[in-house]
Formats: sequence, C-alpha cells, structure tokens
Amino acid sequence: MSRFKQAIILGIITAVATPLFAQTKTTLTTTVIPGDVQFLPPSHFLGDEEGSRSQIKLQGVNPSVRLTLADTTFTVRVDTPAEPPTKSAPEKIFIKSPTKEFTLDTATNPILELPLGNSRKYFVVGQAFTFTATSNNNKKIGFTVGSLKPAGIQTGKIGQTPIAIFDANFDGQYTLNDDAIILGPTPNSGSFLVQPLSKYLSTPQGIIEIQSLARDGSEITTRPYTGPTASLATDTPGQDLKGVLILTSDASFNIMLNSKTTDGPATVIPGNYKILTGFLNTRGRSMILTGDGMQPLKLTAGTKQTLALSGPKNLEFRADLVNNKVTIKPDSLLLRGDAGEAYKASFDSRRPPEVFINVDGETTRLGKMEFG
Repeated sequence: MSRFKQAIILGIITAVATPLFAQTKTTLTTTVIPGDVQFLPPSHFLGDEEGSRSQIKLQGVNPSVRLTLADTTFTVRVDTPAEPPTKSAPEKIFIKSPTKEFTLDTATNPILELPLGNSRKYFVVGQAFTFTATSNNNKKIGFTVGSLKPAGIQTGKIGQTPIAIFDANFDGQYTLNDDAIILGPTPNSGSFLVQPLSKYLSTPQGIIEIQSLARDGSEITTRPYTGPTASLATDTPGQDLKGVLILTSDASFNIMLNSKTTDGPATVIPGNYKILTGFLNTRGRSMILTGDGMQPLKLTAGTKQTLALSGPKNLEFRADLVNNKVTIKPDSLLLRGDAGEAYKASFDSRRPPEVFINVDGETTRLGKMEFG
C-alpha cells in the first residue's frame, strides 16, 4: 500500500476517533438558588462538621464568627438587642470584610451578594432571630439564633445535561470531593440530597471524566469516559420502602440512585462500592442510612451486581447492668439492615420498638422498649 493511501486511511481513522475523546469546556454562571430550594450535602446527614461545613451557626448574645471565602476573611455577627424582645424578632446580620461592611436584613431579603475579587460574586443566605431567654442568675436576656450558608450555584450544561455545582463546604472555592453537584434541571422547590463532586460522573449520555475545574467555579472541562464498566442495580422489599442513595467507590466515582431500579441497572466504573448516605421513606416516615460498618460491594468489569436493602432489621446497642437493672444509652443504638447498612435510630416514644434477645440461636421476645 502506498504511503499516500496509508495517510488517507490514517486520516479517516483519526477523524472518526477524535470526537470520542474530545474535550468539552463549559462556562459556568453564578446563579441564585431558588428561595424554596434547599440543597443538603452528605455532611448534613453524617454530622461531619469538621470535614465539610455547609453552613455557619450564629448563637448566643452578640454572636460573632469568622468566615473565609476564597482569599477573603469576613467577620459575621449579630447585635443582640439589650432589651429582651416581647416575642421572637428577626435581626440583621452584619458581614465585614477587611475593607467594607455589608448588611443582610433578614426581615426584608435574606440573600446578599458578596464580592470576592476578580469581579466574582458570591451569594449567601441567612436568618437570625432574637428571643427572650433566662440567664444563669434568672435574669431575662435577649438570645440570638441564626445561620448563614451559600445561596448560589455554578450552572451550565455538559452535552444535553444541565449541571449545577454547589459549594458544599462553604469556602468560596470549587474542588473535587469537597463540593457537590446536581445533575439535571435545578428544582424549583423542596429539599434535595446532593452528591459529592467526584472525578467521574454518570449522565444520561454516559460516564464523563472531569479533567479540570476552575477554583472560582467559572469553567469545567470534561471528556467522555471510555474505560471498562460494570452494571449496578438496587432494590428494596415491598412497595412502600423507597428512597435515594449516594454510593461512593474507590474508583473516584460517585453516583446517586433510586433505592429501586426500575429503568434498568446503572452503568458504573468497576471498583468497591458502599453507601455514603441516603434515606428511605416508609408509611410517611423517613430513615437516614449510611454505609458505616458495611462491607463494600465489589464490582468487576463486565459484571452485574444488585445492592439489596432490607430496611432496619437488627437493633444493636450497648447495655450496662447496674443494681440488677439493664440500662441502655440512646446514643449507642444502631439499626442495621441485611446488607450491613446502618440506619440512624429515631424512635417515637409513643410507639416504642419491640425488643428480642437472641442467645445461642434461641430468640426471646422482651416486649416494648421504653424511653424517657
């Protein structure tokens, strides 16, 4: 074959192959989160205040905290009225940078735009209320309770999929693993669990790889993932046990799934998977679950696995015997399902759970567990 023909064939192959690995640069726009929407990162359920804080709390008399967004440090404070209010009243939140002080009037508009340099804008939303409390010496005082959290997202579209990146750790910067992403249209109302922003993401058009993300959230660069894959399905028993799960893996791939697979299994990257967090609803009640203590589900290339959740089946607790009386501390309670998933114990004292004890395979019913 002549070199001329070889060059033509090679050119055709290159032209066909290039789109498969083409990079996509997407410009992201700072957008205010709709007022009736609340995004809840996994840290909201996991209690991970040290590793990922999605808000700061203002509590006390004249509460004041420091907040660092990108390279700017702010002082956030509320001036508690000297005279206790006759009823709970909204208060202004003052946010001071090294050069300027901003006022967030929670009674009129809870959203404020803060400048972060380089023409960046960053939205925060806050609330603060003062009510009458009693001090240690029985004196009536004003006491303030409030919070401040991000009110903006970085929005754009990758292919046909709308995306929104959320500053889940409230530091004014956007980084993989520390922040979160919403795949699909931004909702107009309600509270929503959002998944951590991992290197690989699942979209309706296939798995994508994030190659770079501007720390100011202005741009994201992606390309299609072309490596090996596996299939993952989820299931819960019955018709009334449904919810949402976030699964994380050692393959730098996170995915959010419904607890019941109805549209076919999800395509994932091979690796070891476990539940990060999620919730199940049953008969009007919600249960938060995590993968604490759960054995990972191993997915190898080309295989299909099903993660079957049972709902809470086993009650674990620490019991102390004092003066022939068994005492169980509520903070030691742990509910587990058949897959090893852990459910946060939230008991209604009006409907205490039944307790059984199993010794050497013999199960004995102990009756209702009372709290109080």
